Amino acid sequence: MRRLLPIFALLLAVSATAETPTDDPRRDRVVDIFEATRPGVVNIYTTRIVERSPFRGWPYGMLFDEFFGHRAPVQKVPIRSLGTGFLVDRDGHVLTNYHVVARADDIRVRMSDGTSVSAELIGAAPDADLAVIRLDAEKGTLPAPLEFAQDRPLIGETAIAIGNPYGLDHSVTVGVVSALDRTLEADGRTYAGVLQTDASINPGNSGGPLLDIRGKVIGVNTAIYQEAQGIGFAIPADTAQRVVAELTSHGTITTGWLGIVVQGLDAQLAAALGLRHHDGAVIADAVADSPAAKAGLQAGDVILGAGGHRIRSARELEAMLETFPTGTVITIQIWREGKELELRAIVGAYPKKRINGWFDRIGLRTKDLGKSWLVAGVTPGSVAADIGF
Repeated sequence: MRRLLPIFALLLAVSATAETPTDDPRRDRVVDIFEATRPGVVNIYTTRIVERSPFRGWPYGMLFDEFFGHRAPVQKVPIRSLGTGFLVDRDGHVLTNYHVVARADDIRVRMSDGTSVSAELIGAAPDADLAVIRLDAEKGTLPAPLEFAQDRPLIGETAIAIGNPYGLDHSVTVGVVSALDRTLEADGRTYAGVLQTDASINPGNSGGPLLDIRGKVIGVNTAIYQEAQGIGFAIPADTAQRVVAELTSHGTITTGWLGIVVQGLDAQLAAALGLRHHDGAVIADAVADSPAAKAGLQAGDVILGAGGHRIRSARELEAMLETFPTGTVITIQIWREGKELELRAIVGAYPKKRINGWFDRIGLRTKDLGKSWLVAGVTPGSVAADIGF
């Protein structure tokens, strides 16, 4: 019995050591990342007030008007929605999807500790489905913001999604990056260069972070493919960073302009140009003295890639260029005379002279107010008159 006592004591020591947190086999990298980033992820609840009449529609509205002699009463009805966001700086700025906060009359945010604060919309980039809100909270009281990854995601690497699906706050799911540079068609818009993931994403996850195994944000969860399972999409980190910088500095996005007119590339045209595939966009015209012309782009060039993203169609290129603010330097891969070339272009602002020329063509006389135009006159019988200006 005496010989068994030291062995028994040793077993107790080993058992106690195995139960310490540092040696817990359940505590892997995903657990650590979730605990580290969870405080910076917030749940967003919005309310939009719409006016509705209980007698709307034919024949009820017409009958009400006829019998009572005035329009049917209108009720104000609240429409509520939910989503996710995450802190991007110490000043209380939160990045989320535009469709989460669009047209909201009231925005409430619940933090990971359960406290609720109000928020205001700072600015939005509808073409990228991104928006920035600011929390009504004192500096120094907020948790650490999340950090964006500075390198391109790898297909197959671990992807971690944190969000508020169906109101189940701070739910975490894990998958992989399934693909890069997908083109997403949603709500009549084209989103280019998005990430695809099989990490489970549901309604309410919108605006939440997609993280890599280092805990860096590689994307903003945006949409799911409803007819399948395990197909979700996220706006990539590089696009999100550009939008955050513009919105937090200026409150608006200055859409960039290269000065090119592009058309699709079919198999016949690709063969004529010596290409073995028909991915890309053909430059039909490059405006003189435009950023494109200054970069050396010319009619007949085929754009194969822009800003580190592969281009598959003219529509995809146009959608991608809308995400680059003025002043951004982008690298463009082109096909010219049987060779691949790489050019650098500085995205410019759309010239006001061209805007005024467009107004003239549709029959509008305008006065430039800086960030907007005042309609000073409308030509009778013009396009502008026909559509209601």
